[in-house]
Amino acid sequence: MPHPESWITLYRKELEKYNRVLHLTSSSASIDRLIEESLYIKDLIPQGAVVLDVGSGGGFPMVPVAAERPDIKVYLVERSSRKAAFLNHVKYLLGLENVEVINADYRHLNPGEKVKVITSRAVGNHEEIIRTLSGFLEDDGFFLIYGDLRREIPPEWEVEVLEFPTAKISRVYRAGESPRRD
Repeated sequence: MPHPESWITLYRKELEKYNRVLHLTSSSASIDRLIEESLYIKDLIPQGAVVLDVGSGGGFPMVPVAAERPDIKVYLVERSSRKAAFLNHVKYLLGLENVEVINADYRHLNPGEKVKVITSRAVGNHEEIIRTLSGFLEDDGFFLIYGDLRREIPPEWEVEVLEFPTAKISRVYRAGESPRRD
């Protein structure tokens, strides 16, 4: 795996190169800020966890996290075949052996294993994501979704909003269970 500065430099170059054609980030987004905000969740994911990232697009937040956390297994789910091809390109360029890209709509997933964490950034209806994907979580699993979801979650779920310098991230878990921090 490349040295941390190396993966950031390589990833940034690929995002800049392909963004105009593939619309991987909004035109006003700072790539460095997106990388920084992605790494906010790095320590919220338990050791050795399996993570499902939906609507991966340009790879935020899980490409930076996977680069820093080789102990976790990451499934990047992206419905656009062109963006999925970009994610596979980045996976091989950065040597991310802990990443698998799935070219599918999250509403049609049928993964063979349960996951500890489901992540999402900038994907539409959060309540739909939670309802659709909750069956894929381990019993003590949880969602990490960028934004403040206190008003958007189903009643059988609870939310803890974590505030960082440039982002709010909601940890969403089943009512009555607090996610373990292994």
